[in-house]
Amino acid sequence: LTKISIPVIISAATVLMPRISKLFSLGDFEALKPLLTKSFNFIIILGIPICVGFILLAPELIFIFSSPEFAEAATTMRILSPLTLIIGLGYFWAFQILIPSGKDRLLFISVMVGMILNLSLNFMLIPPYKQDGAAIANVISELGVTLCYMYFCFKIIPFTISHKPILLNLAATVPSIIIAYYTRTLNLPVYTFLAINVFSFIAIYFAIQILFLNRQTLKDLIGDLSKKGA
Repeated sequence: LTKISIPVIISAATVLMPRISKLFSLGDFEALKPLLTKSFNFIIILGIPICVGFILLAPELIFIFSSPEFAEAATTMRILSPLTLIIGLGYFWAFQILIPSGKDRLLFISVMVGMILNLSLNFMLIPPYKQDGAAIANVISELGVTLCYMYFCFKIIPFTISHKPILLNLAATVPSIIIAYYTRTLNLPVYTFLAINVFSFIAIYFAIQILFLNRQTLKDLIGDLSKKGA
């Protein structure tokens, strides 16, 4: 379930790929930086609420898409929830910087690091922690790949990442976290609980984005996606 949402995040960044590739071919790094910042923000805006949503609603999602017998899988799902953002950011570094700049070898090195991490951690963690150990190994190995991408990208282009958007978007999920914890105390039916939390999460999060945080970024995202669809 956690990986189903990844194409949504990636599609938001994909719309900028043609322009990014063109600017790389021209060597125009100054014009490239604002586009990379916009693409990064797209991924953060969409990735953070999806991760938080999976963490908050894991028991109910497992109940609906599996069955009550798999209730313990909610912990595994929560462990895997950061993958949505990690893989989305990995796509950003790999396919919007490394590949357009012709650094396929660095991409291969990063993937090999992830493979070695995954095999090693699975060997150590699966015997004592079973499926949760495999989930931890998956998350750490994907994070290792993404960090390798990021390390190599910083050597290609002096691209600055601000922590402010990440913290602000995390803060925008706080009202929904409070609602989820409160509604869970009401012992509502699963479908009612999910409906209330999913719709309120989307409404509140994007209302905060529009009113206080990223109105222009969202307008750009919608505009770019509509152009792609056309």
